Amino acid sequence: MIGALAHSQKSMQALIAENMQLASSQYKILAAATPADSMPRHYNPADNKLVNSDTKWWCSGFYPGSLWLIYEYTKDEAIRAEAVKRLTILEKEKHYTGNHDLGFMMYCSFGTAYRITNNAVYKPSIDTAALSLATRYRPNIQSIQSWDSNDKLKCPVIIDNMMNLELLMWVAQHGGDSTI
Repeated sequence: MIGALAHSQKSMQALIAENMQLASSQYKILAAATPADSMPRHYNPADNKLVNSDTKWWCSGFYPGSLWLIYEYTKDEAIRAEAVKRLTILEKEKHYTGNHDLGFMMYCSFGTAYRITNNAVYKPSIDTAALSLATRYRPNIQSIQSWDSNDKLKCPVIIDNMMNLELLMWVAQHGGDSTI
């Protein structure tokens, strides 16, 4: 039984390694097809086109965050270079207060970069993003307002806000402003 388990673990490790190498090669293709000033959004098979977005898109941190995770496993320097390049264009969003999605945008990307590299250059962006997100806190409801009010919704709050708490908690626990 122990031998079978060890064999199974080796098989799983080989499968993971194979998949991470495939991810690395696929992300290199994606990097080559994505303009330097945008983030990949999705592929439209009907048009055979890659659809991109600006960095204000709520999922803009997922691409660089995924690159960092691939780099963490593969140590592929081309993947690391692409991750750094995409953080450069995303960094300005640390000041964004237009909605609640800074956890997705900044913590998935800069938070992952900091965790993997321990490079202090990433921490100020994480700290600033948390302060920007905190501007959306509404004390009367003790919650972060997701989107701005409109004629139908006075203070919209959605479950996605829960994903932003990790950003706020991490900053408070790592020397950032503990009042956020």
